Amino acid sequence: MRSACAVLLLTLSGCGYAPVVSNSLLGRNRILVEPFAEDTPVGLSADLTAAMALRLASQGITLCVSPANAEATLSGRIVSAATVRSPTSGVGSSVAAYDMRVRIEAWLHDKGDKELWHTAVDVAESFLPAALPTEITSPWDGQLAATEANRRRALRRLAETAAQQLSDRLAIANATTRPGA
Repeated sequence: MRSACAVLLLTLSGCGYAPVVSNSLLGRNRILVEPFAEDTPVGLSADLTAAMALRLASQGITLCVSPANAEATLSGRIVSAATVRSPTSGVGSSVAAYDMRVRIEAWLHDKGDKELWHTAVDVAESFLPAALPTEITSPWDGQLAATEANRRRALRRLAETAAQQLSDRLAIANATTRPGA
């Protein structure tokens, strides 16, 4: 088994493939992750910030809580957010669905506030409203709370998707940028 893994590793490294894991971002080891700002209050900031911090920590990046200890700061802004009727709930459909669409910009700055990296991602996630009331239930029997719970679950999924895309882009930038550049 060990020899098979070694052969596979040597084969892949000969073809130009290489692991993209690093315990630093663009030469910086200690990163402060600031809460993402929201131009329009959506309720995504806390989940997105936590998901980004978790992704960075799982990649071996040292997270800082104090700007004084950080070598770089990751920050971002949710610049637009909209909830629209989903195209999958077409005309005449008995089940309505909604899409939350957001545009997120993120930056990595060094201690001197020099921009090291910048990107923007567009992410969308669908959710369903609560079931329509029946003869047995009244329209107010938790329908609004159930719809909001579905929206919150969609926000958490959206935060995970956005964090994945942002961390992938950071990993690519990290792998393709020369240290000290």
